[in-house]
Amino acid sequence: MILSDVKRLVYDYTRVRTISARGPGYSALSHYRFFRHIMASLASAVGKQPRRCLIVGVYFGRDIMMMADVLAREFPALATTVHIVGVDKFEDAPCDDWPEEARRLSWAEAGFGAAPSLEQTQRIIQPHFDYPQVELIRSRAEDYLESAPSAEFDWIYIDTAHDYESTCRIMRLAMPALKKNGILSGDDYSNAGTWGVQRAVQEVCPDHFVWDNWIWYSRVPQCP
Repeated sequence: MILSDVKRLVYDYTRVRTISARGPGYSALSHYRFFRHIMASLASAVGKQPRRCLIVGVYFGRDIMMMADVLAREFPALATTVHIVGVDKFEDAPCDDWPEEARRLSWAEAGFGAAPSLEQTQRIIQPHFDYPQVELIRSRAEDYLESAPSAEFDWIYIDTAHDYESTCRIMRLAMPALKKNGILSGDDYSNAGTWGVQRAVQEVCPDHFVWDNWIWYSRVPQCP
């Protein structure tokens, strides 16, 4: 590893630590570097038209903070044209990938900590960066995507329930909302336990890539 690579790694690690200190979350260094990779792809696209990114499954906003941090610090010209939309239920209700025995419990009772709320997530996100083009929406991912305009987004990132059925359903609903050659991606590429993300991605987007064995992404040439 050359010196510039070491400096980059130290820089990235420092940024991730700063962002992670803002509130709960699971995303780490791999996610920050993946988001840079995607933003670089958007920056290289022909044309100066505004770009829209959607993340379904916000939790307490760590992914959005990472995306905005990368934009503001490394792609300032792109940052003025990118709008980030974050969609989450923001409620203390079980997720579809929870074990059956946990379905009647709250987040805290099930061992997942406090459930995310829209108001708390807004408070966590806002002081971290001067990036006004972030919109948080309280909605089920399926409900939002069913009503989203066609060809609305350049990039959609999925981090909702990780069971096979939910992942398939949300991926298929997301595809029409992508622009031609848009990027569909998501977290937690695994079939462990109650999860079925890997199986769903292999079925719905067989032509996909995996970043650091955990984050999947695919170009969608056109709406199905």
